[in-house]
Amino acid sequence: MSPEDIGIVQASFKRCSQHMEFIDNFYQRFMETSSDVTARFANVDMDHQVVMLRGSLELMLGCVHEQDPAQSLAALAELHSRRGVDIPPQLYDYWLSSLLSTVRAYDHECDAELLAAWERVLSPGIRCMKAGY
Repeated sequence: MSPEDIGIVQASFKRCSQHMEFIDNFYQRFMETSSDVTARFANVDMDHQVVMLRGSLELMLGCVHEQDPAQSLAALAELHSRRGVDIPPQLYDYWLSSLLSTVRAYDHECDAELLAAWERVLSPGIRCMKAGY
């Protein structure tokens, strides 16, 4: 991941975030990926979840400049671990796929290279989340 990747992903997130329905649409796509995902969010306050996702994305995008992003993501990983809300590692693959699909729908500048940059930028954080399980 390069500084250029970080810059274009942060700009893309800003463009996507201008659409109020971006996060809601992400969750709709995410829920459709697996019955396990749907079940895990069945009793979740989705208004609160939308706020939490925005904060999580900002945290993941913000910590990419750090030498050890795992340190910044430790609390988030613990919250999502089997000791917390119990999000199994395989669900992060659905999460990323849903996010990229939603970026494709909402960022008018989206192309294959931008999606690849999103993957490169988010992969270290996703690896931390999976390892923290």
